[in-house]
Amino acid sequence: MIKLLCLTTQVHLFYDHLLRLDSESRYLRFQGTITDEGLKSYINSVQQNPNNFVAAKFIDNVVVGAVHMYCGDQLAELGFSVDDQYRGRGFARDLFNVAVPIAKENGCTTLYVDCFSSNIGMINLARSVGLSIVRNGKDASASKDVI
Repeated sequence: MIKLLCLTTQVHLFYDHLLRLDSESRYLRFQGTITDEGLKSYINSVQQNPNNFVAAKFIDNVVVGAVHMYCGDQLAELGFSVDDQYRGRGFARDLFNVAVPIAKENGCTTLYVDCFSSNIGMINLARSVGLSIVRNGKDASASKDVI
């Protein structure tokens, strides 16, 4: 089941999920090293901005995957994470499909993802949902108009 989290009362579920990511997964998700303390700061910033949304995939009442979306200036920037043991099951694609109508409802006309060119999981997701991918050395971006 996928649910949109209430960032006032349920953000801790997203935080717990991010804490479970191993160092490589965190590195790919945040495009750099991030400590537990850094995750706490990230969560605080997510929680304080009303333009942020988090949809989460639950199994047995535990978040095993999430998409964080920031909507601003008609652009929705997305960040995905899925627990290692649940990868390859289409959860990120399901989360993407939940994010699209939320982005539209919030006035966004373009979806956008930044990642490392080496992040094969994210590149494959972007390709599978029809995002246009541009690689620039070690970095890549992917986008799609949703109007």
